[in-house]
Amino acid sequence: VEVGEQGVPEALCKKDLAVVVTKLLGTAKADITLSNPLRPSGFAYIFPLLACLIHQRGRALKIKEKIRTELVMHAADLLIMHCSLGGSPLVPRRAMVAALVELVTRYPRLHGAAREALRVFCVGVEDAAATADEDLLLVDPWRREAAAGDPRAIALVLLDALLSSEAVARLACLQALLHLLPPDVPGTAARIWGSRFDVSEDVRGEAERLWEVWYGEDTPPTRADIPFLVKLLTHDVGDVRGSAGRGLSEALAAHPAAVTEVLEAIVAAYKASNAPPVPEYDQYGMVIPETIGRQDAWPARSGLALALKACAAAFAAE
Repeated sequence: VEVGEQGVPEALCKKDLAVVVTKLLGTAKADITLSNPLRPSGFAYIFPLLACLIHQRGRALKIKEKIRTELVMHAADLLIMHCSLGGSPLVPRRAMVAALVELVTRYPRLHGAAREALRVFCVGVEDAAATADEDLLLVDPWRREAAAGDPRAIALVLLDALLSSEAVARLACLQALLHLLPPDVPGTAARIWGSRFDVSEDVRGEAERLWEVWYGEDTPPTRADIPFLVKLLTHDVGDVRGSAGRGLSEALAAHPAAVTEVLEAIVAAYKASNAPPVPEYDQYGMVIPETIGRQDAWPARSGLALALKACAAAFAAE
């Protein structure tokens, strides 16, 4: 960004960032209310600032923590206030969903409000997709991306958040996904199936409900979903590893022919994760920088071991 007549005024750059942002958000909160929200285009204009604060990135990190937390609360209020804009293709919907997920994940005091805002936002996305003019979408690529492709991209954001370490975030994402169509992306069913075996009872209940809506009440995962469950066994989050192992056991009950393949994959993954985390060298005897300081992969081995325990009955039957 240039500084000067064609860019940011030089006088503004000399002011304290925290003071400028605090004044800006304070004015916005005073002028914008639930009964008088911004139009989609207006909100799209200010959203990058809100996202920067909520995700705490860029120059926002230079603001003192106490002040930054207060600014995040102001930004959250403005975002939640505009959660009804989910049906508009003029707002950055995927980024707004990511910001709402961040609020649910990182800020306990906003759990309830952000979770409900996420649900309302996805209801708007659902309604807009249902009423989209199919003929217009066929001839207008921009509208097709905004009205048709975007809901599935939003679903992918939520599916990624299902791998969160916070149960409240996993619950919020499942509740929001109920209002979207399943994206045609490999591994989607595996994540929902794994969530059915979450440590949280609430998450399990919502995951079962979503599975029934998307795939059918008595429908097991397909054999093609099983490798994706195996991959989740070595995920960084312990709850995800555990639920994947329990889900894998049930999946093998429906597909006993896959037992040998799964056992071989688990053994291979265990051997790979058991390699000592020592530096590696290239063909010239120089240390490869990316291999310095690697951590022992004990979480992966733990997930694989727990999976073996959960699937013991299936393996014994084979």
